[in-house]
Amino acid sequence: AAAAALLWRFGGWRLRNEGAKKESEELPTLCRRTTLLVADVDRSLKLYRDALGLQVVFDKTLPIGGKGLPTGVFDAQGRLVFLRSHVDHQVGVIGLLQYLDKPIPKPDAARRRLLCGDSVLVLNTKGCAERMARIARLPGVHVQSRGTVDKYPTAAGSTVTVTGNSFFDPDGHFLELNEVTMGKV
Repeated sequence: AAAAALLWRFGGWRLRNEGAKKESEELPTLCRRTTLLVADVDRSLKLYRDALGLQVVFDKTLPIGGKGLPTGVFDAQGRLVFLRSHVDHQVGVIGLLQYLDKPIPKPDAARRRLLCGDSVLVLNTKGCAERMARIARLPGVHVQSRGTVDKYPTAAGSTVTVTGNSFFDPDGHFLELNEVTMGKV
């Protein structure tokens, strides 16, 4: 997910360097979805759907056997919600998974630092200042930075100016919420 986020941030999904495959040619692997384990899907929807504007495209209760996800919880029921961020619901999807009948343990303390193995979910948006105002008011959200302006090189050789924000969601997932203010990614 972090690699996909960096590709998006620094030049879009297409490879643009010499020797890269043609833009219309499909690569063998598609980054479809990142699924976040959450304590309360309804609380998470207030952030991801209501504040960020993602659209729910799937919301089901499903059995979780426990062999594929190493949570230590087996034969549970989970609520899985998919939220799309793009017109193509097969890319850029965020999944929210809550174990219903056998909750998985929560961290002992609120997250305030990233470590190796953590991911950074990078989202580009419009109306970033208004969205961040809503996000900052949500219980359990910790805003790390707000309104920083940075310039980055793009894969096409130009630069893009981005207003950046970052925060931990109530479950400890770290997000960057950016708005391109000049240039094109």
